[in-house]
Amino acid sequence: MNSKPYSMSRILAFLYGLVAYAIGLGGLVYFILFLGSWEFLPRHINSDPIGHLGLAIGINLGLLLLFGVQHSVMARPAFKEKLTRFMPKAIERSTYVLLSGVMMLLFSFFWQPINGTLWQVNHPIAEVVLTVGYLGGWGLAILSSFVINHFELFGLQQIYYNLINKPLPKAQFTKRFLYSFVRHPLQLGVLLGTWVTPWMTATHLFLAIGLTVYILIGLYFEEKDLVRDLGDAYLAYKQEVPKLIPVPAFFRKAPTFDQHIGALTSATLKSKGVTDPALRQSVASYSTSLGKAELPKDGRIPTNLLPYLSNVAKHAYKITDADVERLKDLNYSEDEIFELTLSAAVGAGLARYESGLSLLDGIDG
Repeated sequence: MNSKPYSMSRILAFLYGLVAYAIGLGGLVYFILFLGSWEFLPRHINSDPIGHLGLAIGINLGLLLLFGVQHSVMARPAFKEKLTRFMPKAIERSTYVLLSGVMMLLFSFFWQPINGTLWQVNHPIAEVVLTVGYLGGWGLAILSSFVINHFELFGLQQIYYNLINKPLPKAQFTKRFLYSFVRHPLQLGVLLGTWVTPWMTATHLFLAIGLTVYILIGLYFEEKDLVRDLGDAYLAYKQEVPKLIPVPAFFRKAPTFDQHIGALTSATLKSKGVTDPALRQSVASYSTSLGKAELPKDGRIPTNLLPYLSNVAKHAYKITDADVERLKDLNYSEDEIFELTLSAAVGAGLARYESGLSLLDGIDG
């Protein structure tokens, strides 16, 4: 592998990512305007004359199916793994963005009209309110992408770090700002932008229903993946924050203390990191058992770590920079030391917490 920061292959990947971003974002913007029936467009959702109903339904269902396959299959980890056998990993997300933009353009230029109108608002004020709602929905979706990381979501971060030949920063779970009101503000914005309109024709309705069904099914599988990857941390988040419809905090059921502990334990011991989650769990178990008659014999923990872990669990205040430097001399990175230290501290803390509860139970008894 060429390790030069600006090798030709990295430059080409960067340029490919920029083109993919332009097509992906351009396709999305055109689709948003297409849904709004803006007259300055060469074609919008309500501009074409009504044709054959059967043909229109067939083409529209085909487009929805193609959209579902492209968005769902390409997002699955197994497909990504196979895809990166044939292309650099750095442009995998850019390829997804590129094809998503193409899909938006296919919707915009090949979606077929269907006869019928559910509502058409002609009152000037009501029309403005609904138009603002439609634009606000799409604005919410775009803003949400920046809250989590727009540049990672659209593949720009991957191609940039590949260009300068540096590892990607770790993705972080966030519940700040919009994500403290609903778990999926981006999808909520898409739904608002799709359904809030002063002119709802059967053509528009067909597309709105199709996208809504896809979003709801997609969120079901996405949340299963998030629970698998983040464990109790995401389960606690689900208890705290509604899925799509904002609910005032005083109507929500607050998570219990045990749920907070479960979320902390899961985030520390089971989430993705530099070290193997199984090793972190073994470290926590070892720290929990310190001070008992017998220590667990776990082959996962290297013996050169045991003195340090014992100190963290029993006398954390005695840990010094010299202890950390000794681990670095044994070829442990700073990230590895941090994760293992935190795992040992969590294990020891849980042991003390359980001991405290047992003591209180004894007093109450």
